[in-house]
Amino acid sequence: MSKRWRRSMERELGDEMEKVSMEKEVADQFLRNLKSLVGNKFIGLRYYSKNEGKFKKYNISFGVKKHIKGTGRKDDPEFSFIAYDHNRKGYRTFNLAKFSYINFRGRFYTFGDIYELST
Repeated sequence: MSKRWRRSMERELGDEMEKVSMEKEVADQFLRNLKSLVGNKFIGLRYYSKNEGKFKKYNISFGVKKHIKGTGRKDDPEFSFIAYDHNRKGYRTFNLAKFSYINFRGRFYTFGDIYELST
């Protein structure tokens, strides 16, 4: 392996790591803003379901402890969030890339709207 190729690969990997780090910061800021906006209240979520190939409606909320069995989840999934789905009476993990918008207190919020909220 030549030094030139190795430097090229290190530069590419460095850029990719920087990109992932920046994406993680955006995702974390979005989740902080979302949770501060809605708290533990009910919200309507519109989310793209890849399995069904269409947008689905969910009634979700954060902070529900009622149906937790065992010790709960030990890790925190990257680029997604966990919320309680009141329609199916269970927890769901929602990928941020498939997030469409939420309906909260009669107003619609997109990803950009929530990300740009000042806390």
